[in-house]
Amino acid sequence: MSVTALYPGTFDPFHNGHLDISRRALALFDELIIGVYDLPNKKLLFPHEQRIALVEECMADDFKSGRLRVVGYSGLTVEFARKSGTKAMIRGLRNSVDFDYELQMSQTNNWLAPDMESVFLFA
Repeated sequence: MSVTALYPGTFDPFHNGHLDISRRALALFDELIIGVYDLPNKKLLFPHEQRIALVEECMADDFKSGRLRVVGYSGLTVEFARKSGTKAMIRGLRNSVDFDYELQMSQTNNWLAPDMESVFLFA
């Protein structure tokens, strides 16, 4: 059975920490979708299309495996994950503040999509 994971974020900009988490997630799962959220409730440096292009450029070598996709999306992340057929949501953690926030989000996501697993990777 093939397992697809989603690594969602605004990626504004996509940096070495994101690259590290993406490559580690790609090593753990059969396929990885990097979902670039379109309109977060924060000031952005780059428009949506440019953020997608930056992720694609940074991950160019990893596309050769055929197991990576970069997709823009809007709406609830858990709904996008469900529509994409993913079974796991990847989240990168830098510190305990990130953990506290992501724990709350994963509990909410679990309520909305009980079959979705949250996978935390420390940066």
